[in-house]
Amino acid sequence: MTTIPSRFTVVHVLLLAFVSIASNCIVFAQMQANKPFAEQEYTITFLAPKNAPVPPLFLHHVEIMLDSATYNAVKQSDFWRTEFGANPTTTFATAEERTTPQFAPQAFEWLSFKVFGQDTYLQLHNRDALYAPPAPPRGKDSRASQAISFPEAKPFSQIFPERSHIVFGIEQEGGSAALLYALQSTDKTYASSTASFLLPRRIGLAATKIQSLEQLYSTPASPWQYFTTIRHEQQAERRFRAFAVEYHPLYQRAANPNCPPEEDGIMRRQHLARDYAPQKLLQNITFVCVALDSLETQGLVRLLKASSYTLQEGKREIKATLQTSMGEPFQIRIVPATASRQGIIELRMKLHRSVPHHITTFGENSTLMLDGEEAVWTF
Repeated sequence: MTTIPSRFTVVHVLLLAFVSIASNCIVFAQMQANKPFAEQEYTITFLAPKNAPVPPLFLHHVEIMLDSATYNAVKQSDFWRTEFGANPTTTFATAEERTTPQFAPQAFEWLSFKVFGQDTYLQLHNRDALYAPPAPPRGKDSRASQAISFPEAKPFSQIFPERSHIVFGIEQEGGSAALLYALQSTDKTYASSTASFLLPRRIGLAATKIQSLEQLYSTPASPWQYFTTIRHEQQAERRFRAFAVEYHPLYQRAANPNCPPEEDGIMRRQHLARDYAPQKLLQNITFVCVALDSLETQGLVRLLKASSYTLQEGKREIKATLQTSMGEPFQIRIVPATASRQGIIELRMKLHRSVPHHITTFGENSTLMLDGEEAVWTF
């Protein structure tokens, strides 16, 4: 006689299985965070079933490499202290130079100028600035210590050769794995260079000067972001990069144990809440114009088609639109690159309220115009 298990037994078994899998995933992430950095990247394809729908790829942030003159003009401009409007007056946005720790392909830290909105932000880099990784840890043998050579400083453009990045944000758990499956199944020329990894982050290093690799590796780490990137196998030069990130659900609490419940999650605005100032003008970046060559265009279009973008492909440009739940669509315009026009060349930003026409120039190569409820920044 066959025994049919009760509904309670089935539910109990399924619940135990779920708890076991969830616990193993958390332990696995913690084990990875405690490994040497070179071993901390690992695949995330177990997070979603194949053929799972790809969630929307929202804009997370953009990064632009500027020459020294333009970067310093932006950083030192009085614009960031200029007040606009009336009753009350306010400045444009939270904007300041900050230190960013980096561990791959080598350990070092750099300065960048960041401008924060509610869900999106802009990060500017000085491509001519010199950076060097911290000195390797000194051993007990004094002769060995004397033999250590300090790393040579390199221009930022040699460490990161891309002129600009578009970084998309995924706000659905498991979305990175769904995106990876979709990308790897559409074009075999990308499959070998399309990958997703869970990257760790050392807690507290953003506010701490890295003095040595000993300090770097002794700092506690937490799972940080699922990172999905694509690159055509024939693409030798790296002038532009597009990728997607998804925050790990454990990171926000690990980085800030006193994080309020409304900021504890994987959404972009939860991670920007401490920097975004709702009383200031800037709300979000709503438009990006990027000049790309044919291979760069193919890669970006492939990423957009895997998500929820509507594309209009013309002879000289491609327009991609993502309808968002906030009512304000996000748009990308792709135009052909030239010798003098490469990477991100224009941003448009939505403002919280209307302001009179105002133009600010940063050196000879960049202009920011405010007009009504929109700001346009050209590079």
